[in-house]
Amino acid sequence: MRVDPNASIAEVRCHERAVAAMGWLFDHRHDQPPSLFHGAAVDVGECSFFEGCYAAAWSSESFDEVSEVFGSGMRKRAGAYWFVPPSHPLESLFVCIHAGGYGVSNSLAFLVAHYDVDVPFRWDYPERFATIITGIDRYERLLIDAGPVRIERVVCDNFAIDAQGRMRTARKPAGAAVTDFASYRQLLQSTLARSLANAAAPTRRRRFQPLSTCSSGYDSATGAALARPLGCERVVTLRSARGGADDSGVDVASALGMTAIEVERADRVDIDDDLMSVLSNGLGGEDYCFRHLRPLLPDRVLLTGFHGDRMWNLRTSPNTTFARQDRAGCSLQELRLTTGFCHVPLPMIAARQAPAINAISRSREMTPFRVGGRYDRPIPRRILEEAGVPRHLFGQTKKAGSTLFFRDSSLLSADVVQALTQVRHETTGRVFGSLAYYARAVSWQVRQFGYRALGQLPILRHTRSRLVAHWGLFEGSHPRNALAFMLGVKGVAQRYTDALSREP
Repeated sequence: MRVDPNASIAEVRCHERAVAAMGWLFDHRHDQPPSLFHGAAVDVGECSFFEGCYAAAWSSESFDEVSEVFGSGMRKRAGAYWFVPPSHPLESLFVCIHAGGYGVSNSLAFLVAHYDVDVPFRWDYPERFATIITGIDRYERLLIDAGPVRIERVVCDNFAIDAQGRMRTARKPAGAAVTDFASYRQLLQSTLARSLANAAAPTRRRRFQPLSTCSSGYDSATGAALARPLGCERVVTLRSARGGADDSGVDVASALGMTAIEVERADRVDIDDDLMSVLSNGLGGEDYCFRHLRPLLPDRVLLTGFHGDRMWNLRTSPNTTFARQDRAGCSLQELRLTTGFCHVPLPMIAARQAPAINAISRSREMTPFRVGGRYDRPIPRRILEEAGVPRHLFGQTKKAGSTLFFRDSSLLSADVVQALTQVRHETTGRVFGSLAYYARAVSWQVRQFGYRALGQLPILRHTRSRLVAHWGLFEGSHPRNALAFMLGVKGVAQRYTDALSREP
């Protein structure tokens, strides 16, 4: 193990608090030594701290040199503090810049609580947060501008901050190149194997065991197939998809020799801690559908299939920046930190090599695994069929599980409606705020209707961009989401405030 002579973080004052198990906040002020506040599942080493897992030996502490990271932390190197976010864009690190210094955290609400940030209301928060789906080279970095305090986010890239609050970033190293199906499959399996071994290392404060999601589609089932030879024996599956269609992965799990735990998806939205968590990151909370999985997730490495539609679908244009059309998976970060699990979105492994992977999907060797139609993903089909899953058990029709309550207010309980109304009155005013809200809501409905109607007329489809330039950004821009973010971030910030006020 290489040790940097300037690497010790002995000068950092560490404070364990009863905050989110995997939450941390690094507070660096100009006039005093830095402090680290962290939960019980954050490991603090000689020259670093980290939560989650990564695809290398746990003992190395060199996670800033690893291409595939499924967690976050900091490593001191060459006298500088280098912060490391996950290698996928479903999560961010958040940076609070203020007159006295800066703070970095894996929780936006933690920063808001610690620095007592008065978050100003803005109707455009949903679009600003959602720009992450345009790719890691184009997203909006500034999230909250509260006068002398601003909060920014950094996605995927490692970064350091100087005394003036200026960031310098470094892209994570590229992984091994893939050239054919065998090399790609090997890269997925070896990355997963190293990450699971890292998560279960005996010297960790907590050891994490694998649990895969599994549906009747392609993506999560592929993760289960790759994890089975690595000791993953259980999957969790949602019984139904959005709209009530059967989406259970029980039959797929049985074919793989795995035990399936079937859970009903959460559709009805109620006021609870889980809702606050998924709303607090400003990305719409559509992953609330997974709330009934939460009792199964502590101390687990959860494998999911997020981003499989972009990586494995023959009908998409590949890109190297994680650009995508939706925000599925982006609302899980605070829930993950609070519950205490690692998250491995399998299709995002080697996603910067998307053009090469798309070429593999279209190659002659994959022809026997192409079934035609709009829902055709030969790479996951080959992985599953070669693992012993019969062709008819998966990948028949495209389904979705997200809870899009911003599009359907009937999913909201009366308590949620009341809470959102209260936020609107407090932040925008009872009269003018209501008028602004309903005007924006009507405009959103009209544009959505026009976009969908024009899509039914082939000759007019190209005109849709005049109504909606980017569907993924527009979809979550309903004004209800702006209110939901304010509700969530303030609710979770209060949890952190309460935890920080208690003595350890």
